[in-house]
Amino acid sequence: MGEFNGAMAGIVVVGWLGMDHFLDRSGELMGTGVGGKATNQAHALAQLGNDVSLTTVIGDDLLARTVVRQVDERNDLLFGDAGRVHLRYAKRAEGPTPVVELSDGAADWAVSITVGVSALLDEDDIVHAIKLQAPKVVSVTAELGIDVIEITIRQARAHGIPVAVTAAPAIARESTGAFTLTDIDVLTLNEHEARALTGLPEASTSEILRELQDMGARGWVAVTHGERGASYVDGGGGLTAPQFFHQNAYRGGPHTTGAGDAFTAAVVHAKAQGWPLSQGVAVGQWLGAQTSQTAQTVWCASHPRGVVEHPVLWPPSEAVISLSGLSGI
Repeated sequence: MGEFNGAMAGIVVVGWLGMDHFLDRSGELMGTGVGGKATNQAHALAQLGNDVSLTTVIGDDLLARTVVRQVDERNDLLFGDAGRVHLRYAKRAEGPTPVVELSDGAADWAVSITVGVSALLDEDDIVHAIKLQAPKVVSVTAELGIDVIEITIRQARAHGIPVAVTAAPAIARESTGAFTLTDIDVLTLNEHEARALTGLPEASTSEILRELQDMGARGWVAVTHGERGASYVDGGGGLTAPQFFHQNAYRGGPHTTGAGDAFTAAVVHAKAQGWPLSQGVAVGQWLGAQTSQTAQTVWCASHPRGVVEHPVLWPPSEAVISLSGLSGI
């Protein structure tokens, strides 16, 4: 079993950096915070002790300065001597900072997005970050589009580095573009996103995993199912790998936005540290549960090393079941 306080791993995360605006149900601003799926993932990776380079685009407006300052403040206040999120390879560009508005609803946040300068990220920016950081893993989200995913996969593979893809926001099966699932070492997505990617809106968990393998997935695949848990398969290069379901042993909170980013961070961390996928899933469920208990999109550790020192039991043997032959899950 891997330890939380192991050596830092260099990880490049490609995606969105912007400002989250939290609105109450009447539309009044309750607060702000640095955000974006890639940014949330990067901060969760830092909580796990990783040295993270966020490959993104930063605007030239006043809000951009606030975003950069908040990244530095979060590094200093939350993580202490754990990992850090670096912006050393971020590109500066003329234009507005991306903004995400999250409106408080009965069950979760409703999301509205202003893209801003984030669309200006290009292949040279990704190559620059990979060459200079020499990371153990490169992780990319779908928030900047299919082209950025394809470029990141191509460049990571050209440099012999494992690549993780978060298929969020959801990617339709017919929209995958030039890349195939065979090119991906780690694929994370939620149940809704998995159904969109497979084109099977009514499929069971085991049917979704089998379809993803039929579509070419040969690496790690982890699908989250909210409070129920997560299903996963470690492809091992073939279609016969057993499929598992890890029941969620941790009580979550009312706001699930950001919980999936935390889960993905734990799975990426497991890949970088050489842990088994099942351990990344267990840690991801715990970290996601902590995130869902806060009104922010990143869980704030209660002391400098926070999650790095938290003793996680991995895996609770009674919480892991094989999906083999179980069509009802």
